[in-house]
Amino acid sequence: MTVHRPGSQGVLRPAFTFFLLAYVNYIVVTGSSDAVGSDASGYLNRARLFAAGALTTPLRGVPGIPAECLKAEDLTPLGFRQSRQAERLVPYYPIGLPLHLVAASWIVGWNAAGILVNVVASLAALTLLYLLGRRLGLPTTWAAACTASFGLFPVTVRYFNRVMSDGVATAWCIAAVYCVTRSRDSSRWTVLSGACFGVAVLVRPTNALLLPALLLALPRRPAAIAAFLAGGMPSGLALGAYNLSTYGSVAASGYTDISDLLAWSYFLPRIEHFALWISRFLTPVPLLLWLGSLYRCVRGDRIHLLLNAWLLPIVGFYAFYYYSLDTWWYLRFILPALPPLLLAGFLVARGLVDRVTAFSGSAGTARAVVLTVLVGVFAAGTALSLDSIRRFRLWTAGADYDAYPRAVAWLQSQGGPRAAVIAKEFSGAVYFYGDLPIVRYDLISQGAFKDLCERTRGAGTPLYAMLLDKEVPVVREKLRGSWQEVWHFKHARILKLREDPPSPAETPPAR
Repeated sequence: MTVHRPGSQGVLRPAFTFFLLAYVNYIVVTGSSDAVGSDASGYLNRARLFAAGALTTPLRGVPGIPAECLKAEDLTPLGFRQSRQAERLVPYYPIGLPLHLVAASWIVGWNAAGILVNVVASLAALTLLYLLGRRLGLPTTWAAACTASFGLFPVTVRYFNRVMSDGVATAWCIAAVYCVTRSRDSSRWTVLSGACFGVAVLVRPTNALLLPALLLALPRRPAAIAAFLAGGMPSGLALGAYNLSTYGSVAASGYTDISDLLAWSYFLPRIEHFALWISRFLTPVPLLLWLGSLYRCVRGDRIHLLLNAWLLPIVGFYAFYYYSLDTWWYLRFILPALPPLLLAGFLVARGLVDRVTAFSGSAGTARAVVLTVLVGVFAAGTALSLDSIRRFRLWTAGADYDAYPRAVAWLQSQGGPRAAVIAKEFSGAVYFYGDLPIVRYDLISQGAFKDLCERTRGAGTPLYAMLLDKEVPVVREKLRGSWQEVWHFKHARILKLREDPPSPAETPPAR
């Protein structure tokens, strides 16, 4: 593959450096490393177990309640599934991000591990995307503009400030492609590309869809294929060994069968959903320019073949996936496909300018008009992205997440060692920050809950509910009883189940 080598960044270097530093500052100031909901708590619980040298954790029973009185699933927090071993649980998320978190915890501790991972991953993604753009033929300003478009894309912003795999997965994909474009320079780059690809798959298994693009860019030599495989082998062996030990098969994973979540009928609505939100964030122009990239693929352009072999399998797979349609931020599934989309668009736009220049001359009016339009499109896309970041409050997205560790800390200190927690969204956090058992209100039946109340009353086991504001009416409706609010902080509330209704004079403490 013919690529252009990076040249001097000139006066662009200070501006680009400032952009990177501002991005890091954003992550440090607004980012979260808290065990929130299912994903973040699942990754952090997996990481904590790795750090302790364990693969599973005991299922926590309710004190004083015989094990047979509750189903195991009623006691299973978000982010976990039942292990092959009786009365034990295993997190079902992939192991790549947890391994990053373990390494980061050795440096900054668990309270900031997720932030450090996202700082490093975002710096790597932005820097390597710029360098990749230069290698593929973009001038310095164009490569920097492409990088800024990716960095300010609202989905990128959202998933570099919390403990999620999407940003990290995208960074490793960019790294793998950048290294493979340098594979003709040295076999070391080929090995490194394989290694980056292996880690990308550890972080998110569907990153295996990047393989066709990498094979397309590799030199047509058996030695190059062997070097690539050698680079990816450690990750492959680690993943196979983990799956075999944890799930009983090299090919198994923590996820259950997702075939019911894939359907042909999902394709068009999700493609429309992807296109709609990309257009809302960047204007429709990048998608129109991408059509020009497809045309160049037909003409046999190897750079555009590489970019589309990177883009299309990822978008195509998630277009058949049920959950891809739910909301705008589910574009996170196709975030690893955003860099090739932007690179293809900028390359087509640059080619358009070159054609106009060749036709009208370097000082031609047509060239100036085209450049003005393209600058206007970039400015409009940047403005749309920034406005979306403001509307969705992404600058302060992690500000409320400290409610999770605070809620668990309060209940650990005030609830007593025999307390049990009714929860859903907080269930993974309870396992990460404390040692109390949980009961899933969304899974337990009303009959089983009534029996639980009677048994805990006799055993002297207090029942608390740890809930988000939106969960409170759901619990009050499903789990009938005298619930008294005893603590709240931001959007988190803790209720206690009383045997008798509280007197009118009693009011819950506020913090």
